[in-house]
Amino acid sequence: MSDLTVEEKVYLIECFYGRGKIYANAYRGFCIKCGSKRVASENTVKRIIDNFVTYGALHDRKHDLPGPSCAVTTEETIEDIEKYFETNPNSSIRKAAQVLGVKKGKLMENPMEKRIQFCNTVTEMFENRDLNEKQIIFTDDVNGGLK
Repeated sequence: MSDLTVEEKVYLIECFYGRGKIYANAYRGFCIKCGSKRVASENTVKRIIDNFVTYGALHDRKHDLPGPSCAVTTEETIEDIEKYFETNPNSSIRKAAQVLGVKKGKLMENPMEKRIQFCNTVTEMFENRDLNEKQIIFTDDVNGGLK
């Protein structure tokens, strides 16, 4: 979030509350004491103060905490994802991840499982004569488009 010491962050929060809870005033007060080079912008000040107000901590919740971040997949989360795609079948995975607050990779099936499923489907289509092998075009183009 920033390279400020704990003491500097405490002073910044004191400036915020002591100067009418206005971010610009806290930024100016901090710059007067510590110099304008210590904080990149007023947005940095806002993030530090908002983090303190939200979590009651001076450390950045995302980066400063020890240990790996933890993600929990519960039945409730899976149900929420299924409901979202039932009501929004044309939604992209990226949009769904933003709306649901999960990482995009969590919403994607295992790529190996998808490849196996595709191979089984194509094999079945060959066996049922639904697909003619002469209609398949092999290309090294990533998107499979013809040029």
